Amino acid sequence: MVHVTPETHRGPSQTGSAHAWLPIAVGLLAIAVAGWKIWVPGMWHDEVATLVAADRSLGSLARMLREVDAVHGLYYALMNGWVNLAGTSAFALRLPSTLAVGGTAAVMTALGQREWGPVAGTVAGLASVAIPRSLWLATEARSYAIATFLVALMVYTFWRALQQTRLGWWAAYAGVAGLAILAFMYSVLVLPALAMAAWAVGWGERQGRRFWVATAAAGLAGSPMVLMAITQRQQVGWLTPVLLSRLRQELGSAFLTGTKSGLVNVWWVFLGSCALTWLVAIRRQGRRERGLFVLATGWLAIPLTALLTVSLVVPLWTPRYGSICVPALALFVAGAVAALGARVWQAIVVSVILALLACQSWHAHRLPNAKDTLLDVAAIVSQVRQPGDVVWFVARPAGSDRTPRIVRYAYPEAFTGMADLTLDRPFEDSGTLFETEKPLTEVQQQLACVDRLVGVMYWPADFSEDFAEADLAKLAQSGLVETDHRVAGRWTVIVMERA
Repeated sequence: MVHVTPETHRGPSQTGSAHAWLPIAVGLLAIAVAGWKIWVPGMWHDEVATLVAADRSLGSLARMLREVDAVHGLYYALMNGWVNLAGTSAFALRLPSTLAVGGTAAVMTALGQREWGPVAGTVAGLASVAIPRSLWLATEARSYAIATFLVALMVYTFWRALQQTRLGWWAAYAGVAGLAILAFMYSVLVLPALAMAAWAVGWGERQGRRFWVATAAAGLAGSPMVLMAITQRQQVGWLTPVLLSRLRQELGSAFLTGTKSGLVNVWWVFLGSCALTWLVAIRRQGRRERGLFVLATGWLAIPLTALLTVSLVVPLWTPRYGSICVPALALFVAGAVAALGARVWQAIVVSVILALLACQSWHAHRLPNAKDTLLDVAAIVSQVRQPGDVVWFVARPAGSDRTPRIVRYAYPEAFTGMADLTLDRPFEDSGTLFETEKPLTEVQQQLACVDRLVGVMYWPADFSEDFAEADLAKLAQSGLVETDHRVAGRWTVIVMERA
């Protein structure tokens, strides 16, 4: 095959240098929009997992990763350094994700600008942040936003390398692809889309060798994390197989999380119309344009199809895993604008549509209890506690991985000065993600000295039986009587005093 050079493509790739400021401007705008009010929602279990993983020594983190969460090892290591500088507030923990969302918008703007010019490039960047999943990513102190940024950067460096004769871009692609796999192992599922795109544009033998060598190097770099993840397969035991009847709902959750049901169909009609418009137009374009369409389609379809198909039998899927495919949707929107002529007024119309569709989910993801009711639980504890109180975190039921102490880790000021009745080893010394605890039968001596106790309990969604009944009976036998009982979502706070 003959390699297709940039000159054979209709897109004004030379505008990249003329408008070098544009990706930065769009990225900053994305940070401002996606980052506004990220501090408002209370934290939830997974974000507190990030907090306790990062807020420990590197030695403790290394011991923890040998037991659990190796798949998040790179992210935890980065956050370990970050929290030493910025602290562990909700804003500080989420800011790296917000910056990553802005980085993704900048990368997509740069890619769109090189292919279609500044107008469609701007649309690519704005669309990447307007997708509801991106608006959620900016508020989430987890690795998904950074993984999405690295996948977008991987695609960009690959596309640049494919159009160049120099080795520098292939080296950059290999490095970024390796980091993307380390950050999120399912990033490897985007690689087949790159191979399909390279074949569609007509790569030469030399470029083909470079692609496979660079891809193999990236896979080798990411393989240790994949192997560790396989040994820790039990940590995703909470996942359940996907039902065929729920496929449409799973796809909606992957990209349109937080969107009201009435708007979901509008989103799909809009995105489907963009894809169809671009598809019809590429018939009149060259190989490179067709290759970019194949790239966007594969980027979107291959990871989703692979994960959902396997998860019909072996559970590997949660809608958050679709995050790495969000930028592909942005390419469909920008490709449609380019197909229609990439006029400024068209970009304005599309941007207004995106803003109108996105504003509801933007607001939904920035409510105080958007994730959990930990803020309310901490407020209740602050209201009911008295000097000298002891706190009792009710032991989690068998099979649950959610420790009620996450509320103390997230909002320690509500528990200042309160002794923890059943704490055994704190998370720093436990050798795993969270703390270890003692049963009530081992703290009878301490319990005899307690005059007033504040109990905090979390009820798992799939657990209806009163799993704390035996422990409450032990407290009653010791002379403690319940005097207050308050509920916040699935959380319960009780006050017990000596009769």
